Amino acid sequence: MIIIEYLTTAEISAKWNVSSRTVASYCENQKIAGAIKKGKTWLIPVNAEKPIDKRKRNSNSIEDSIVSISNDTFNDVDLANAENKYYVNDINNFLGISREAIRYYEKQGLIKSTRNEENNYRTFDGFDIFRLMSIDFYKKRGFKNYEIENFFRISNPKELVNSFINKRKEYQELILRFKETVAKLEKTEQFINQINNDLNIFSIKPLPYFSVISTFSSFSAFCEYERKIWTAKDFSDEDILSNMVRIVYFDENGYTGSQMCIIEYNTNKSHTKKDCVHIMVSADNNDNELPNRMFRDCTQWANNNNIALQGTIYIFIRLILFGEDIEHSFYDIYIPIK
Repeated sequence: MIIIEYLTTAEISAKWNVSSRTVASYCENQKIAGAIKKGKTWLIPVNAEKPIDKRKRNSNSIEDSIVSISNDTFNDVDLANAENKYYVNDINNFLGISREAIRYYEKQGLIKSTRNEENNYRTFDGFDIFRLMSIDFYKKRGFKNYEIENFFRISNPKELVNSFINKRKEYQELILRFKETVAKLEKTEQFINQINNDLNIFSIKPLPYFSVISTFSSFSAFCEYERKIWTAKDFSDEDILSNMVRIVYFDENGYTGSQMCIIEYNTNKSHTKKDCVHIMVSADNNDNELPNRMFRDCTQWANNNNIALQGTIYIFIRLILFGEDIEHSFYDIYIPIK
């Protein structure tokens, strides 16, 4: 009496270095001599030869992946594969999910591993893989892990509706924020592109229209920030520097005073903008000569061009570079014309 030893699809897949699904497909298509089906699994003779795959490896033909089935075996291949055991590396190769993520899902109870008796490695079955693909389904729709954990306790689709509505609104708000960020980037990019042409060059430009919503004594009056800045405007999406302007007052003898303002830009087209002498300048933040140099150069240019100035200077910080010891700032300066 000849005793034939058999191996499972998982054991054969390890021996032939193919997936268990491929082995099951070989059996379904009668490509393995002596393979027998027991229940929902296949048993393959230990000495069975691996079928030669004559398909082109890079073929995208639909026919190449068809598995023969009948009405009573419609799900047999998938059910058989679901009982196979896979290691963490297998799941990583199958789905691209990292070890850390798999460990997290296991810790949260979303998947449950068993231990291989021979090597004590954690193993997972096909149902765990489907669970991971289900998690990926929700993650690709923007849901966080803790939200997905709650979904696995829901059996009625209607209970998901509010979660999807809220998530959609959340992303709509993010889209709006991203659009605003893109606008800031474009504006600063435009300024950077103008630096080489406009730096230290006088011209006539309209003053940007804005409303003053708070004032304080000086840039370095940091003790006033809490009361004068944070109560004036929401800075969760805005930076302070871009919403700050220094106003300097002067007469024929020189400077007479200054103040810092928190502003709100306004695009009201009905407003008549003031024509100003404009210049872009740059200086280190410890350049104490900048104010005097700016006043001297601006008044001289105005006098040479028969332009009368109103006696007010608006200074906007547009760009900052980080030096090794101190920042270097670029300023947009506007002086209204009478």
